[in-house]
Amino acid sequence: MTSLEIVRKKNIERNKELLKKLNIDTLSDLAPARSVNKSNKKAKPRTKTKVDKAVPIRRSKRLSKDPEYDREKQEEEERAEDDRLAQEKLRELRLSKITGDFDIKDLLADPKLGVLLQESLILKSSPYNDALTNEQVENHLQDSKAHVELSALRGFSTKTGTNGNTRTVKGGNFRPNCLDKFGDFSRASLHSVTDPSKTKLTPQRITSLLLHPSIIDRLAFAGDTNGNMGIWAIDQKSEADDPVVVVTKPHGRTISRISDVPNKQTHILTGSYDGSCKSFDLSKERVLDTLSIRDEFEGFLGISDINCPSDNMLYVTTLNGLFFRHDMRQHPKEARYKSLVRLHDKKIGGFCVNPLSEYHIATASLDRSIKIWDLRGGKHSNTSDGLSSLHTCGEYNSRLSVSSVDWNSNQRLVCNGYDDTIRLFDILNRSNADGGSARKPNLRLTMDGENLTAQHVLKHNCQTGRWLSILKSRWQKEPQDSVQKFAIGNMRRSINIYSEDGAPIANLAAPDIMTAVPAVVTLHPSRNWVLGGTSSGKVFLFN
Repeated sequence: MTSLEIVRKKNIERNKELLKKLNIDTLSDLAPARSVNKSNKKAKPRTKTKVDKAVPIRRSKRLSKDPEYDREKQEEEERAEDDRLAQEKLRELRLSKITGDFDIKDLLADPKLGVLLQESLILKSSPYNDALTNEQVENHLQDSKAHVELSALRGFSTKTGTNGNTRTVKGGNFRPNCLDKFGDFSRASLHSVTDPSKTKLTPQRITSLLLHPSIIDRLAFAGDTNGNMGIWAIDQKSEADDPVVVVTKPHGRTISRISDVPNKQTHILTGSYDGSCKSFDLSKERVLDTLSIRDEFEGFLGISDINCPSDNMLYVTTLNGLFFRHDMRQHPKEARYKSLVRLHDKKIGGFCVNPLSEYHIATASLDRSIKIWDLRGGKHSNTSDGLSSLHTCGEYNSRLSVSSVDWNSNQRLVCNGYDDTIRLFDILNRSNADGGSARKPNLRLTMDGENLTAQHVLKHNCQTGRWLSILKSRWQKEPQDSVQKFAIGNMRRSINIYSEDGAPIANLAAPDIMTAVPAVVTLHPSRNWVLGGTSSGKVFLFN
């Protein structure tokens, strides 16, 4: 036995002896007995719940090679393809030419979306019309509102039998001693029967404007890039003090020009890039097909400009440099391609008719030239496409493309183009001795093909870019004050008025209200009322 074990044994014996002296066993016997709670019942045996094997919440049908997945996927792809084809067909239908004669109420359009309210009826697109239901929640309300505004125009035809006390000044040497109350542009201000900032005629960018010749219950027309035409009853307002505007959609593409018809106050003509011209009869509230042009492949041939020199004759130019004369009384109303005349190899941006002779026209083209044509001359075929052409009796070549040209009753031409100039030509080449008397143009081409020289050249910024309509200068047709003047939009959000000698008359602006460039402008034929249109579809009238 080791010393450690000996010490341990002694400690055990000492502890036992100590416990014996303390009488521990006797004390434990004196303690009360522990009572047993009879209410405690025996616990029930626990039953184990069967736990299923964990499985993923989402199963992939593709990974599990489920045949139902392939069928659902194929059906979904077919539905998406059908929707895409339906939308594509609907877009094509909206861009297509609207053929046939309609009531104006049938061609009413949504003033915000620019689509026909009765699209399924007009375009025969009922299977695809469901695509518009989410966008046109208030379709019925807008339709009824448009009919109310259209009814406000019905009394117009009874008040347009006269054009007021207007007179036509044709090329004479008369000059007024002073301007009447309509000639003072210093007093011109924005039309304020309604809020000028709320006069929105079209949903898209304005490309053409017309102030109706009437001076009673005035009307303004505006066409946009979507084929919509807005009609504004200038001197009326709705119950909510809003402008009375009717939006129609007679065309599928850009309306390039809106023109009135001589001696027919209730008729309006429109030309469009969809290759058609339409006539609006405001008295009967009808829209009639007037002319349709197709190319040699039976595709649409866009119309760039129209003019109506007489009540039955219509002149038309196209986007590829062609010209056509159409008698609106004859049938058929579709022009044959071989009957067109080649005037330019590129787009004719605009053309005009001599107010003294409907046989002379001037054209401005993308090929950087202005040309004057005599329509009575013999046709000759020297073009690559086999179409006939005419002999020119006047020409001017510019450094860059020419956007527009216009002819006034005093035998002056005004043009502007991308060379940032406005040029004024005197066709009669008047001298001081003749006092500016009216004579017929006597034009002969020189050896180099040019015989037009600008008498006045004005610097003017014409770089409109992509998002603005092209600036085009327009004469006043029959100025009541006998002052020949033209208007053109200014890139500084204003409208410039110039005389036929290039002298500035007025700069019309409203910086707080007219916050966009009025790129498209027009003058009332006789009164000094100026209308400008912007890329947002709004118009501003100065009177």
